[in-house]
Amino acid sequence: MDNFNALAMQTMTQRNFQIDCLGETIITGYDSGDTWNGWKCPLFSFEQGQMLVDEWKKLGWTSHYDEEADAFVFSVNQDFETGESDEFDTFASIVREGISLYPIGSGSWMWEEEDEIQVGN
Repeated sequence: MDNFNALAMQTMTQRNFQIDCLGETIITGYDSGDTWNGWKCPLFSFEQGQMLVDEWKKLGWTSHYDEEADAFVFSVNQDFETGESDEFDTFASIVREGISLYPIGSGSWMWEEEDEIQVGN
């Protein structure tokens, strides 16, 4: 079982997350306590993923939802003069209790937790 499927089987906590590149923007997501190099590894709903796409685009970066792959795609190495990117992070959905969630940035981005609200079991 891969790390994110194991993550999805644990009780999750709803939390607010922030990442430096998005400034003061706070995105609510789900966390089961998993970390990567000390950083949080949140899971997001489809709607929360769309909010991240919108915030990414406000910065002039490329991002979109790939319906065929059921995944969110974010440029991570973009040339701002040409608008082209040669590196993308792709985050496919995982299913927990029949709900699709997206591990956007989990295992590669430096997410920080803002506060905590208990949900689930």
